Amino acid sequence: MPRRTDDDLLALAHVAPAWSPAAAVETALGNPDRTVDMLLRHRVVSAGEVRLSGQVPGVSEWAGRYGLLRTLLAEAWDELDAGVTELGLSVAGIKGLATRGLYADGATRDVGDLDVMVTDADEAWLLAGWLRTRGYDWYVDELPWLKRDAATGRVYGQVAVRKYVGPVPVRVDVHFAGYSVRHCRLAPVTVSGPGLHVWEPAQNLPLLLGNAAGDYVIRLKDINDVTLMLEAESRLDWEPALRQVRAVGLDRFWNALVDEVLRTSELSDRARALATELRFPGVRPERVPLGDKDWSRRCRATVVDAFRSGSGPVSKVQRAWGAWRYYRRPLELRVTDRCRHGRTYAGLLESLRNDVCVRLVPTQIVRERSGRPVSPVRVDPAAGSLISGTETLREQVLDGHAYALIGGETFATTVFYDLCPAQGGWD
Repeated sequence: MPRRTDDDLLALAHVAPAWSPAAAVETALGNPDRTVDMLLRHRVVSAGEVRLSGQVPGVSEWAGRYGLLRTLLAEAWDELDAGVTELGLSVAGIKGLATRGLYADGATRDVGDLDVMVTDADEAWLLAGWLRTRGYDWYVDELPWLKRDAATGRVYGQVAVRKYVGPVPVRVDVHFAGYSVRHCRLAPVTVSGPGLHVWEPAQNLPLLLGNAAGDYVIRLKDINDVTLMLEAESRLDWEPALRQVRAVGLDRFWNALVDEVLRTSELSDRARALATELRFPGVRPERVPLGDKDWSRRCRATVVDAFRSGSGPVSKVQRAWGAWRYYRRPLELRVTDRCRHGRTYAGLLESLRNDVCVRLVPTQIVRERSGRPVSPVRVDPAAGSLISGTETLREQVLDGHAYALIGGETFATTVFYDLCPAQGGWD
């Protein structure tokens, strides 16, 4: 099989390397900077430090940071548990939290934040609001966003909050009603079970894949997770997970990931046979980068997937065009005087759909980003129309601008991250 750029270093942090860890250590010692870069890109710093045993100072420094973050996230988990109990919610730990238990030493599975899932938007804001009374605040790089599933009418999305403990950012990402896959698809989920709990690894698989496929990159952490799932002593419930993987168009991505597991891992005979059995037959794997994110390749893959997701020729072209507009370049929140919102943004929340991601920007942030005095409209938090699919989310349209009213706060709405000063409406 063809080799990849990082192959000579993968054994540093692979849970079952097909190549010599000793050779990888020797390579790492000869090129410390490249080693640090590789471990960070693949999100496997702690596992790499175990094999390097402190021999690369840069890796040790990053491993120390992850160790501190791990301690703080454990404290945040306990805090979250108390909040979930107090609020009477059912909340599931997902993504890395759901696979960490597969590892002989869970501390070697780097987790950068706490990803959790709740049932709906109302519960997401309730939980985020509780956290904000404990020192968390909005995370500007991942502001709340919403979509609506055309098949079920459910509003789904994410609310992220963050606080600093000293210099360390601790983030909780609250997902609700499902997991968004690429541009147009939804992996629907149902959260059940009392209190705060962690999902089973197979139940979590569509979300794990959706995250990697959304970034359009396979990382070593993904290879390690799937390797350990295949080697699990008791057979996991693969069938419903893979059924959903196929339903959300991730079958080609799954085959690519399984091929990387087979290529890079020293598997038991049972696990190797299972991996082969779990591949989707007759499905050509995607050509996914290993460890390197490339924006243009991500955009291209997303546009192709959006086209495939359409229900007919017109729908396919519209979705592909929308995906290209959204992903052709990284978006950055900006406030400008060039306001076109009266034509494009009025009533965004009433027309929510799968292929349009509506971002909610606290009006205070709009005012801060504006940097100049404005005469904003005054928004009445008690007014506005209730958005179907929620019990607490309202929309009010004033002077061509749509505002979201939820949790006692007002948010400007945007799709392409462009805002104008007038959207800094007063609560």
